[in-house]
Amino acid sequence: MEALGAPRSPPPATAATSAVLDDDDLLGEILLRVTFPTSLVRTALVCKSWLRLASDPVFLRRFRDLHPPSFLGFYVKTGGTKPPRFVPMPQPPELA
Repeated sequence: MEALGAPRSPPPATAATSAVLDDDDLLGEILLRVTFPTSLVRTALVCKSWLRLASDPVFLRRFRDLHPPSFLGFYVKTGGTKPPRFVPMPQPPELA
């Protein structure tokens, strides 16, 4: 039995999670795997260190290289005096 006031060691899962979240290189690799830019914005709101990491120009360049912009749609001109009509492409629910 532990004495009162003696520090307890964290459970193994908590220690492992803390080791990952405190390692900027490893956390950066995890955040690079986030599929949508909107999810990256949400992760940046978690805390200041995640915001710093997600807004780093080097990180953002790597993110853009892995996740190029998606094609949102195109304009169709049918002739006459009608203005062009925008035809949206199907998007994942995250971007809809």
